[in-house]
Amino acid sequence: AKSDLTKKYPDKFKKNDGVFAWFIDSINGTIDAYKDAIAKKASPMDVVLAPINAFVGSAITDIITIILVGMNGAYQWGIELTMLVTALLGPVAVGGSLLPYGAKSIYTWLVGYFTVGFGKLCFNIIVGFAGQLVADSKSYQPMFFLFTIGIFAPFLATGLAAGGGIAVLTQINKARETYTGIAIGIAKTVVTKGAKK
Repeated sequence: AKSDLTKKYPDKFKKNDGVFAWFIDSINGTIDAYKDAIAKKASPMDVVLAPINAFVGSAITDIITIILVGMNGAYQWGIELTMLVTALLGPVAVGGSLLPYGAKSIYTWLVGYFTVGFGKLCFNIIVGFAGQLVADSKSYQPMFFLFTIGIFAPFLATGLAAGGGIAVLTQINKARETYTGIAIGIAKTVVTKGAKK
């Protein structure tokens, strides 16, 4: 069918120029994907899905790739900007901590900064693991990596960072209570010169 159509309408099927060139490229990609899957002795599921992915993949994969890579970049930029703004608010937190009353805002600021840092660290680790899995994978699945870095990694990193930030805040509060108790005990001992009631 392809050769008949190409002979009847040669101007419509010119390589890279014709109106239907994209369609011919998709058909060729589908046939090549099927042949490659059989040549590599892929699993039956891969043999069935390879031609479908090749046909649909050329146009839709490009659009999805742009969207998912854009989401990945947006998350990374958001983390960087958040770290920058949080760092710029540090002097305000230090000034608020010098007040003689209320909670010490420096602890909250530190927890916020550590949480953002944990988010960046978790994101980089998840993307690195996903890249290693794709590199070591026997079957070619580019969409797995794109969905991981564009959707799953930002959500997982944010959740892990939130948990890490809460853990840091809890530890800081426990340490503050412990060291405050020690300081009060030392102050009592110094003032009373070790005398007991």
